[in-house]
Amino acid sequence: MIAANGMNAVSIMFERMKSGGLAGDGIRTAMIPTVDTLKVVGLVHMPGIFVGMILAGSPPMTAASAQLIVLYMIVASSLTSCIVSLLMMNHFDKANSWTQ
Repeated sequence: MIAANGMNAVSIMFERMKSGGLAGDGIRTAMIPTVDTLKVVGLVHMPGIFVGMILAGSPPMTAASAQLIVLYMIVASSLTSCIVSLLMMNHFDKANSWTQ
């Protein structure tokens, strides 16, 4: 899940940049689906780890904290993937311009 969300964010970021947007616009656009998912958690659907822990007899606060950890890991991986890929793109772009 974490890798898939990161790759999805990178794809959206590069698509936005390809259409003429700046890097900041690309990252902002790439994070929209991830942030929107955080907005509706618990209202629209009950996430898997939360329900599983509740059914196993865990206290609700423990289940909620475990679910929040997973959700914030997904957000952090999406943002980190965008930033790292942007830095790598800039690095390889500068390396190619020096050889010419």
